[in-house]
Amino acid sequence: MLTLECPELKRARTLLLGTVVAALAFLPASNLFFYVGFVVAERVLYLPSAGACICAVEVLSSLLDSRSDDTSNRCRKRPASHHAR
Repeated sequence: MLTLECPELKRARTLLLGTVVAALAFLPASNLFFYVGFVVAERVLYLPSAGACICAVEVLSSLLDSRSDDTSNRCRKRPASHHAR
């Protein structure tokens, strides 16, 4: 069985992961659902900033990849492995 591996799909999944990590980690400190007693302290921004860093790295990576000359054969077929990715 062959699978189609596109860097764009991998990049989209990584951006989604970074966004979800940032949003879900920020929700408890946002005072939207319940009052937590502080506005925003730096101790609650460490994990959301990790999600923002994931997104920033993917955006920078896509910018650097778009500058490369090798734009042909972006999606390539690979044999499907039995390992989860």
